[in-house]
Amino acid sequence: MIKIQKYQLETLAAPIVFLLLFIFNCIFTPNFANLNVVWNLFMQSAAVILIGLGMTTIISGGGIDISIGSIMAVCAMVFAGVLNSTGSLLFSFLVALGIAVICGVINGLVISRFKIQPMIATMAMMYILRSVAKVISNGGTVPFSHALLNQIGYERIAGVIPYHILIIFVAFLMFYLLLNKSCFGVYVEACGDNPNAAKSSGLRVVLYTTLTYVIGAIMAAFSGILESLMVSSVDPISLGNAYEMDAIAATVVGGTPISGGKANVIGTIFGALILQLITIMINMNNIQYEYTYIIKSCIIIIAVSYTHLRAHETELHL
Repeated sequence: MIKIQKYQLETLAAPIVFLLLFIFNCIFTPNFANLNVVWNLFMQSAAVILIGLGMTTIISGGGIDISIGSIMAVCAMVFAGVLNSTGSLLFSFLVALGIAVICGVINGLVISRFKIQPMIATMAMMYILRSVAKVISNGGTVPFSHALLNQIGYERIAGVIPYHILIIFVAFLMFYLLLNKSCFGVYVEACGDNPNAAKSSGLRVVLYTTLTYVIGAIMAAFSGILESLMVSSVDPISLGNAYEMDAIAATVVGGTPISGGKANVIGTIFGALILQLITIMINMNNIQYEYTYIIKSCIIIIAVSYTHLRAHETELHL
């Protein structure tokens, strides 16, 4: 019973912190208690939520990926270029997702097959893809337009709810079922907890590790396209820049152990919302934006420290 209560508390920790922070802002931040502020919170968090869910999958499997920001830029750039050339929305999506899959497979195989440290392997991919994005666009911004994309980016369901809310809900449902209610989630968790033991048990560690990076890259592609909809253009320099840090932060703050293991999908979503809520709070109170990084960094340190303490307590009990 105690273990169950502990697990439930850890699962709900990020939602509780978000709720308390939200109430605090409703009381002390001028003009915060407004429906448009709430919608903006979700819309501005959508991209980080999507890549955060992909990052949660990767971290749960014992890895990490700092190339997803560059994958966002490359895939969005390819999407915009193909859409401008062909006018086909479906074909543009398929090409962009194909690029994402290739990036994910390369990352996964280099890390799992050749035993390269995830940070080093994905750092190399980060620089390569960011350079490729700049080469493709000749260093300039690539505009694009499509009626359906404009509807998703600017219009609302029934004139009230942004499409981003629907996208977040669908993504949450998919990842919750994938990581918490399927064999795949169990296998990924096993690989993250102890890859040697997982391999000894007959699990195909290389396959499942590679799949986590593929999933992370696909979510980065979707995120890059979604983020570019807001301005109907793709900037190879700014799009996705440092987003990998926010994705890692959302995952860790959400309660997924940085060393791998049980994925907390609900926690990741609220972790991303907490980070964006802090940014909004800073802006609406006319505080220098640089303080955002200080507050976020402190939250990350606290979350990681708590994770290590919890792991140490578990080892002692064992």
